[in-house]
Amino acid sequence: MKQTFFISLILSFPQHLFAQNTEHFIYGTIYTIDDKSYTGTIRWDDEEVFWSDFFNATKPANKYHEYLDESNMVKSIQKWFSWDSDEDEEHENHMAMHKQSDELVHIWVCQFGDIQTLQITGREKVDLTLKNGDLYHLSGGSNDLNTEINIMDTKLGELTLQWDRIKRVDFSKTPDNLSTTWGNPLFGTVYTTKGEFTGFIQWDHDERLTIDKLDGRTVDGEISIDFGNIQSITKTENGSLISLNSDREINLSGSNDVNEKNRGIVVTIDDLGRVDIPWSIFKKLEFTDAGRNALPSYLSFKKPAPLSGKVVRKDGTSVSGRLAYDLDEEMDFEMIQGKDEDLEYSVIMKNISKITPKNFSYSQIDLKNGKTLLIGGSHDVSEYNSGVLIFENEKQEPSHVKWNNVKEVVFN
Repeated sequence: MKQTFFISLILSFPQHLFAQNTEHFIYGTIYTIDDKSYTGTIRWDDEEVFWSDFFNATKPANKYHEYLDESNMVKSIQKWFSWDSDEDEEHENHMAMHKQSDELVHIWVCQFGDIQTLQITGREKVDLTLKNGDLYHLSGGSNDLNTEINIMDTKLGELTLQWDRIKRVDFSKTPDNLSTTWGNPLFGTVYTTKGEFTGFIQWDHDERLTIDKLDGRTVDGEISIDFGNIQSITKTENGSLISLNSDREINLSGSNDVNEKNRGIVVTIDDLGRVDIPWSIFKKLEFTDAGRNALPSYLSFKKPAPLSGKVVRKDGTSVSGRLAYDLDEEMDFEMIQGKDEDLEYSVIMKNISKITPKNFSYSQIDLKNGKTLLIGGSHDVSEYNSGVLIFENEKQEPSHVKWNNVKEVVFN
C-alpha cells in the first residue's frame, strides 16, 4: 500500500528575536523514511525544547544484574513492581520471570544535550547514541517515544512530523541569534511551604515558553493568556490570582493550569538537576527576565564520562575505581531520584560529590556546589538500593559493596 506523508502546519506563530542568544534551543536535522531532511530548532511534541530538558525512556536490560544475590533481586523486583497483599499469584509470576531473565526494567533519563543521534527502530523503540559514541537500545515508558516532533526548518518554516515517518534525528550546535525561534524560556522563583526555588520553569509539567498558554475561567468566560504576559501566579482558595505585566489582575479557576489538578511545577536548577513541586505546597510563582539566557548550549554538554570514586564501608575500609551505582547508574549524565517529603528531586550524578546513607529510607546528597539534600522514597537512596560495584581493574572481577554495608560513596 502506498503511504502518504502528512505534514501538519502548527497554528501557533513563532516569535521573532533579534540579537538574542538562541543556542539553548534543541537543534538538528530530522531524516524521514523516504530520505527527506529538515534542519532547524526542534520541539518534542509540545514539550521539550531546550538542551537541558530531559529525554525519558526505559532500559530493558542491565548488564550488572548478574551481581545481584537472591535477597537483592527480591528487593529490586518488589520495588519496581507495586502490588496489593491479595495479589500473590501475580507477584510470584513477576518474581519467576525476572529470576529467570536476570533483567529488570530500569528508567533511562538524560538531557537532550547529551545525545548525538536518535535512530527510530520501532513504534516505541530507539537506538540512542551519546556524544561519546556509546549506543543504548531503549524502549517506551514515556511520551517521548511514539510522538510528534516539531521542527522550525530554516528554509521551509514550521512543521510537525509524525513518529512513524521519521528515520533518524541528528543533533548539532544551535546557531546563535536565530531570527525565528519558539519563544523565550520561562525563568523565575517558586515560593512554597518548604522554601524558595529559582530556575527555569515548567508549569503543570508542560508549559515552559513565553508563547505557551495559561488556561482558565473568569466570571465572564474562558481565557488563554500567553505566559510571556504574566508577572506572577498566586494560589488562592479555589484557583489562582494572575498578575499581568500590564499591572492588571485576574482571578482564574476551572482548569488544571490554575487549581488543585495542576500536575506540579518543575524547576530546573543549575548544578543540581530539577525539583518537582506539587500544588499542595505551592504558594506563588514570580517570573523574571534575570537569568533567562543562562540555559546551556549544546557545546556546554561535554562527552559523558564513567562514574568513578571511592566507596567507604562501615568498617572503615574503602575501595576505589570505576563505579556502577545501584548496579545501574554508571555514567555522569545519569540521575538519582528521591523525595524530601512532597518535593521530588532528580539529581544529575555529575553534580554530586558524596552520598551517605542515613537510614533504611533516606540518604544525604552532598552537591559539588556546597549544598546538601536529604532525600528518600526511591530505589536510589533507600534499602532497595542494590549496592555499588567498584572496578579497580577492568581485567578483574569488580568488588560489590552491598547497600547495608555502605558508609558513604565519594565521587571524583
